[in-house]
Amino acid sequence: MPGKQYSENYQIPYFETYIKGELTLASLVNILILASEHQLNALNVGEATMHALNLGWVVTQYQMKITRMPKVDEKVKIVTEAESYNKYFCYRNFWLYDEAGNECVFVQSIFVMMSYETRSMVQVVPEIMAPFESSEIKGSKRFPRIKKIDPEQVTTKEYRVRYFDIDGNQHVNNVHYFEWMLDALDYDFLTTHRVASVNIRYGHEIQYGQMTQSMVEQLTVDDIITTRHKVAVDDLSAAEAEITWKER
Repeated sequence: MPGKQYSENYQIPYFETYIKGELTLASLVNILILASEHQLNALNVGEATMHALNLGWVVTQYQMKITRMPKVDEKVKIVTEAESYNKYFCYRNFWLYDEAGNECVFVQSIFVMMSYETRSMVQVVPEIMAPFESSEIKGSKRFPRIKKIDPEQVTTKEYRVRYFDIDGNQHVNNVHYFEWMLDALDYDFLTTHRVASVNIRYGHEIQYGQMTQSMVEQLTVDDIITTRHKVAVDDLSAAEAEITWKER
């Protein structure tokens, strides 16, 4: 059985949109995660509880289906549930609906618990999961495999990690990966296309002051436009993604 659902209403502010007046991908993830944090607090297993155990939540993968991005000043409803978990992984879903009840976005995610002391994931703490009434499962849910980029076909941009890129887990906030990935595409492409789906998997942590390389490969297969992305520090992969696009 799925876990407890939590929902809240939200109005899209102008500073979370871009030139097209639509919510950015990074801002989308921010408001979804904010809703999940509100649920954690409501169930008394929020940041204070996690810090007392010297633990933090870290996302390892998102899979998104985006029907459309909401626009500036639009009122939306965010719904989330911690669906299930096993020994090491927690599975959380998110939905974003417009005022008419139409689904704009559906996101599946995988989270792990990380020890601040060792910087490694640890076994899920059952007492933290209990208030969600999530199903405990034996196996693992697997998202579609992300295909590797062709190093001979990539365009690369470099970015230095700034102080304000770092979050409370003491590494680069995962939303910045979306900014680096999309910024590697050219202006004309971004102006004439919109994101239809995203599959992103996170790897090694990135720390303050490091130089990152954002690599992108663009291809069209069976009329589906796809970009493959990799963010790396030297030879270490920090994130890989596959994004499909539709013309506006």
